[in-house]
Amino acid sequence: MMTALTPGLITLGAFMAVVPLLRRDSTMARSFLAVVSLVFLLRYLYWRVTATLPPPHLTADAVIGYPFMLLEAASLVAVALSLLFLSRTIDRTGAARIDGRAIDPQTRR
Repeated sequence: MMTALTPGLITLGAFMAVVPLLRRDSTMARSFLAVVSLVFLLRYLYWRVTATLPPPHLTADAVIGYPFMLLEAASLVAVALSLLFLSRTIDRTGAARIDGRAIDPQTRR
């Protein structure tokens, strides 16, 4: 069982070693992490479709497995879209200071 977990644990360790070195405000770093995550998502979906689905016959396994896999694929699309949207940010600090609504009410005097 450990041989099956080894690639994932090595990848997790490498990821945990690299992420703290990246700058949080860097669009390139966020895009890199989003692309790496997307590659892992696609690799998982490929494995899920090719290795875990039963033959396409009218059996209980197929009746349950295929719709569940489609729902799982839809959730992976939602995650991929979230990664895309969250990989870019806009710094609105200046606009918030000008607007004044972002100021803590307790600091106003």
